[in-house]
Amino acid sequence: MLPEDFHLIFPDDSSIPPSPDIYVPLVGDFTKPGGPGFLHLIGRLRPGVTFAQAQSEADGIAERLRETDNSFSAQNYHLRVFPLQREDDRNVRSVLVILFAGVGLVLLIACANVANFLLARAGNRERETIVRAALGATRSRIVRQLLTESVVLGLFGGITAIAAGWAALRGLLALRPESLLRLGAIHLDARAFVFTLVVAIITGIIFGLTPAFGAARFDLAAGLKTAVNFFSASKHRSKMALIFGEVALSVALLTGTGLLVRTFISVLRVNPGFESAHVLSFTTLGGDYNFLHQLQQNLAGLPGVESVSVVSHLPLDNNVGNWYDYYWPEGTPPGQQSTVMADNRSVLPGFFKTVGATLIEGRDFTDTDDASHQHVVIVDDALAQRTWPGQDPLGKKLHVSDSPKGWYEFEDDWVVVVGVVRHVQFHSLTVMVRPQI
Repeated sequence: MLPEDFHLIFPDDSSIPPSPDIYVPLVGDFTKPGGPGFLHLIGRLRPGVTFAQAQSEADGIAERLRETDNSFSAQNYHLRVFPLQREDDRNVRSVLVILFAGVGLVLLIACANVANFLLARAGNRERETIVRAALGATRSRIVRQLLTESVVLGLFGGITAIAAGWAALRGLLALRPESLLRLGAIHLDARAFVFTLVVAIITGIIFGLTPAFGAARFDLAAGLKTAVNFFSASKHRSKMALIFGEVALSVALLTGTGLLVRTFISVLRVNPGFESAHVLSFTTLGGDYNFLHQLQQNLAGLPGVESVSVVSHLPLDNNVGNWYDYYWPEGTPPGQQSTVMADNRSVLPGFFKTVGATLIEGRDFTDTDDASHQHVVIVDDALAQRTWPGQDPLGKKLHVSDSPKGWYEFEDDWVVVVGVVRHVQFHSLTVMVRPQI
């Protein structure tokens, strides 16, 4: 029995959905050369074995595969070994690093403020410090006392931060949408508590040193005679240095925030290649062409419906395993075949109109574009420019992996390009992962 929060960890472009409803054994003959190229292998390293050693062994396996099968040799097949944890957090690693840096800058600014407060407080206690020294307190004892006070202040701040963080995390988890399944794995453990307390102690020591040593640098005889501020100049220089440091950190933080806001605005302005406004989508559990075609006709007759179509993969939806395969144009030498890939999408006529995609040239699919007629495809502009630069792609032939006989009955097929559509961002708003067929 798997735990309720179990989830698979695979790349975004894998052919496995991240949240399947049921797991079944994978069947097939995996002893044939080539095998299912969409599979990803997961293994556990023996104790003492490094990733470099594992990669060396994988390189040897890939070399033997290239020598065994020509298809492996033609595509320059390689095996890449990487830590599973790195694959798990690769989509959020950069964001977490930016957030961690921002939190660090805010912490430094807050610590500089507290250090200025401690300096001012030490200045107000000059008379007390001189009296303590006159009564026999050594300079080291005075320094220890002031450091202890700053560390205790830091500890109280750390305990308050832990309590506030715990309450904030509980609130965020209570508000999380059901679609963010892995957000529930975030928690505060002993390592987070220890890290917070260590940071609090270190900051208390570092930012308590300046006022402590400043209070310990005085002339006892002169202080008892005149009771004037003998270390005001030193204190003033320290306060100015802290203020300049705060300003510099604040400018850096504001600059970074401005860049993030600009990036966010740029993402909002990205043309995804489709229009999501006034578009309703839902999922069907299978169904052959006749069923889907009849469903399309029935929905199109409903009042208020402008257009209806069917697509195998919705844009920006990772709940369905990706479908991609090799392709090559007519006339490609054997040594250059199976070297580039494209995302494959099955659609019914009217899909581009329904989602607001732009048909650049050619025509849309029609009801006569079925398995009994010439097999045709529409490609995106990225594939057209890459495959036939400076040429008209209409009427050109492509070798693709098609399934004209039914679901998942894939076979090599030659198809004719009848249209070119503007690239649709199926995976990400900021990255063009692969061209599309």
